[in-house]
Amino acid sequence: MVKLIAIDMDGTLLDHEGRVSEVNRQAIAAAQAKGVVVAIATGRSYHGARRVLDEIEFTGPLIYLNGACTQLPDGEMVEEIFMSPGKVDELAHLLKDGGTYYEFYTRDGIYRNRDGIEIIKAEMDKLEQVDTSLHQWLESFTERRRNRIEDRVKGRYAEDILADPSIGIYKAVALSSDLTKLKRVRQRAEAVSDVAVSASSVYNFEVNDQKAQKGIAVQKLAERYGVPMQEVMVIGDNQNDRSMMKVAGVPVAMGNAEDEVKQICRFVTKPNTENGVAHAIRKFVGD
Repeated sequence: MVKLIAIDMDGTLLDHEGRVSEVNRQAIAAAQAKGVVVAIATGRSYHGARRVLDEIEFTGPLIYLNGACTQLPDGEMVEEIFMSPGKVDELAHLLKDGGTYYEFYTRDGIYRNRDGIEIIKAEMDKLEQVDTSLHQWLESFTERRRNRIEDRVKGRYAEDILADPSIGIYKAVALSSDLTKLKRVRQRAEAVSDVAVSASSVYNFEVNDQKAQKGIAVQKLAERYGVPMQEVMVIGDNQNDRSMMKVAGVPVAMGNAEDEVKQICRFVTKPNTENGVAHAIRKFVGD
């Protein structure tokens, strides 16, 4: 019987509008009423996750920033894993040389590179006559990032915090619509020792400390609640979900998941636009 469920957010729990459907909300509540521990495991920051989860009054453990942080419902921080300053410096140099938009996720906010928005705008200009939907997504992303980031970190940039040892960095993210460039920069990041490289989209890659992975975080959470891994179900759709799928007894891929994710899962549920999370919970936990 499944006693703990870890659910990814984007592309999994959330629909294309970034919302949790009422059907999914009810399924989670029903599982919790049966005593099942339901956790969220996301690449998002704490505030980025809570903005959505507060709308459905979700109470459960939260694994965020790909496993760099794990927080219990009462607010207790179980895990907090920063990248070493040396690795951050190495990544900062290769990201700058690679010419991508990038961000550093910290305890007090998200810092983007100083010329990041201009880089995305230049890419948008090239895409305008090629891919309208991607152009619109980048435009929306740019506006959201400008508002959210600059409001929280008061105009400071990724370059400004490298010399400040008091600011710990959980995660770095690079984003580009130029997939050739992104692949080249990602390969350089993968050559850095003691880091874990994953992705939540075809247009980005994410870098954490090697110990900060969803799979490790889920294992520690299961141990905390005394749940054997064979009684853990995980649900996801992308590369940064693979580590937890490899350790869970019941790995579930969304219908919209990448093929390589589906291949390592025991079950493929419906897409995120068709309440795939609820469908999986009902199958393995019941109504």
